[in-house]
Amino acid sequence: MNQDWREKIEQEAELTLAEAVVLDEEIERLEPMRHALQALPSDELSLQWRSQLNERLAAEAKPMPARRNVFALWPVAVSGLAACALAMALFAPRGGSAPTASTENSVEARLVRSHQEFQNARDLGVAAPTTPVVAPPSSGGFDWSTLEKGS
Repeated sequence: MNQDWREKIEQEAELTLAEAVVLDEEIERLEPMRHALQALPSDELSLQWRSQLNERLAAEAKPMPARRNVFALWPVAVSGLAACALAMALFAPRGGSAPTASTENSVEARLVRSHQEFQNARDLGVAAPTTPVVAPPSSGGFDWSTLEKGS
């Protein structure tokens, strides 16, 4: 085979009819060699040889340092942050502003002061209202006879 044919075959270009005939004759001439090669026993590598090769390679190989997977910590960190945010939202004291009055002796200031004193006393367990409690009406209920009759 000449160099032109080899390039045509490698590039899978079309051969002329004369070139195809000559190529077929060359292949037929090499047919006995192909049969001789096929008749040779195959030398397959034994598993023992492969095992010995693997052991030698493992002995010569440098051990790789263990790599820490940084991305494995992300789920733990995110869930921890979410738990902290939820705890802060649920258990943090509410920052409500207390009502204030414009002057110290106004009605609003006295009501606020009275309410705060009562709350403090109740929190301490000594709640005694500073104002008298009005007794409920008699057990008879409301007296409907005192109402005027409409005309």
